[in-house]
Amino acid sequence: KSLDKIFIGPVPYSLNPNKPRKKIFSNKTTNQICNMLEKTILLGTGHNAFFQGFSLGGKTGTAQQAVKNLGYQEIATSFFCFYPAKNPKYIIYVIIDKPKSPYNFASNTAVELGKAIVQEIIGLNNDLPTKPRTFLFKNSKVKKKVF
Repeated sequence: KSLDKIFIGPVPYSLNPNKPRKKIFSNKTTNQICNMLEKTILLGTGHNAFFQGFSLGGKTGTAQQAVKNLGYQEIATSFFCFYPAKNPKYIIYVIIDKPKSPYNFASNTAVELGKAIVQEIIGLNNDLPTKPRTFLFKNSKVKKKVF
């Protein structure tokens, strides 16, 4: 599924939805990637974005920023997420430039803002919680029922 609009702040930028798009991943590969990104929310660095009844996938990032003649002194944190995890309708990308210490990891900066945006979307759409799904995590031999 393709996007037809991008928002930068409150300003929408229209895309051309009629332009032919080249498929770069198979459906199987796409589903595997989405499942991995959903597990990042359940067990990984995006765990602060989890909330009961709603599934999303995501990936965190923390990057060092070079300061001229001083080396790497600043950081930026980021969080990419999509909602809902199955058949996504929304893609969100948050970047926090130079977060204040001790909040200098994506898991406690950009993730929190991304989660708040998803919660706002859920409220605006009056979305209902999803049915629980069971995941089997290969390395841990643990089954976990999640929403």
